[in-house]
Amino acid sequence: MKKLLLTLLIVALFLSNGCAYRDMNRLKFVTMSIFDRNELGEIELYHELFSSTRGQGQDLGVAKRVTGYARGETIGDAYYIGQSNTSLPAAYDVNKTVVFTENIAKHGLIDIIGAFGRNQKPTLKQYLFISEGQPTELLGAKVQDEEYIGIYLEQMMIFQEHQARVISILLNDYLNDRLRGSRVAIVPTVRRVVYKTGEDVEISGAAVLVNDKMVEKLTLNEVATYKFLTGEIKLGDITVDNPQDKGKLVSLLVLKNKTKDDFEYHGESLIYTIEINTVCSIESVQGKIDVTDDKVVDQIKKQAEEDIKKRGIELFEKYQEQGIDLFNVELQLERKDPNAELQDVLKNTTLNLDVTVKIDGSQTTSNSR
Repeated sequence: MKKLLLTLLIVALFLSNGCAYRDMNRLKFVTMSIFDRNELGEIELYHELFSSTRGQGQDLGVAKRVTGYARGETIGDAYYIGQSNTSLPAAYDVNKTVVFTENIAKHGLIDIIGAFGRNQKPTLKQYLFISEGQPTELLGAKVQDEEYIGIYLEQMMIFQEHQARVISILLNDYLNDRLRGSRVAIVPTVRRVVYKTGEDVEISGAAVLVNDKMVEKLTLNEVATYKFLTGEIKLGDITVDNPQDKGKLVSLLVLKNKTKDDFEYHGESLIYTIEINTVCSIESVQGKIDVTDDKVVDQIKKQAEEDIKKRGIELFEKYQEQGIDLFNVELQLERKDPNAELQDVLKNTTLNLDVTVKIDGSQTTSNSR
């Protein structure tokens, strides 16, 4: 923790146009920004900040977490009002976490994102999130592992982004996604949760944004399905029924996952094929099972393949019916065949999933085709 905060200070020092060491005690460093919109249409800006103060004659500073709030008609107004209402200026150079409430995301982010894009000194390595609930809930969360929520969320993305149910996106990637293909972007959602033993901030799924407006939400299981189909999953699990003990389950640990896609024309329609090759191991078992029996292992594999295929097609068709190109089929087709002249690409596309699961240690594979 102390090393991380020291790093923030050093980076800010070099980014502050040559400010002297003594000037570092005259700055507050933003670790998280939260954007919301009130009933008057004003932009509300909440801050989590790291403040280091040092008294005269002291060698070591006293670090403390502080919060800030400002509002204005535009993001620029809120920013400058916030700066004028504090004794020390806030440095945004080291901010790694930007959060939008569901309220403002459903209203539309085009003005705020546009301001980020026009920033002459952009910090594009910030992680983006959509928060459930009121901004004060997230800002006031007491997480046992980390005092600073912004740093906690950043570390979660760095170390957990390869998990099946976690998706991450940087500001720089969002600025690109919002202008490509069907202009669909997927941003992780977070929420404050309270347990008997304390509280935490957790990933709750993902928001689907089209043209900078939140239109849908992915559940945690849907996030995992999305990552299976896009080849982004590195770690995760698949749960299937125990073929030898009714009502019991078998959990498979995903070790590897690779995908390959292709397109095939059929007149005015398009077949979009995704080949998914997954290697798993048996992680845990409920009840009794003989995993040395090839027939039993084959049943488990077939169940896993059918489950991935079923969930993938259901997710694709769910968004296809809403006219949302969740998997950016139009963009992928354009890249593979720039001369394609197919109209209403998403509407005229049928998804074909070719799923192969191999359980590590077994000699055979089965296929759901």
